[in-house]
Amino acid sequence: MKNIVVDKDMGFKRIVDQVTAEGGTYASNGVRVGYWGGSDQTNKEGTTIGEYALINEYGAPGAGIPERPFMRRAFDNNEQKYRDAIARWHSVWLLGQITLNGILVRLGMMARNEIIKSIRTATAWAAANAPSVQRRKGSGKRDVNAPLRDTGAMMGRPWFEAKIRNVPTFTFKPGSEFAESTEEHWE
Repeated sequence: MKNIVVDKDMGFKRIVDQVTAEGGTYASNGVRVGYWGGSDQTNKEGTTIGEYALINEYGAPGAGIPERPFMRRAFDNNEQKYRDAIARWHSVWLLGQITLNGILVRLGMMARNEIIKSIRTATAWAAANAPSVQRRKGSGKRDVNAPLRDTGAMMGRPWFEAKIRNVPTFTFKPGSEFAESTEEHWE
């Protein structure tokens, strides 16, 4: 007796076609979040927001600035939340109800919001401001001991960018509308 095998496509071909059309694999796609490129607004000393963020993230012991890892904290404290969201969105993507770019944009916005939350809550977890910084901030409206929030510029400045096949497809620049971009490629 001869065995007959029937291969009936139950949707796998559509999934493969969708993956291929949207950029190949998850490995060649991603999101970056943080301060770069256009984060060039400067303070009165000439330090860009990107440089200020870097100094605060890793500290500058020679200048008496302690490490305040607000970006690493935003990722580390929410890694499972990001994984759960990706798993949830992946299921919806397999049903064809969201695009891969849509997933990446949502993930970017989620991570951006967590960075801002990390800055807002820094008083609870980060090293306190030095007495000299507290004196410079003075009293009044501002909390003189709120690290990372002297002017508030960093809270509105994290960018995020979604990429497919190493080409940015969606860039969020603070202070502007969402904009598509293919100008800047990741290293």
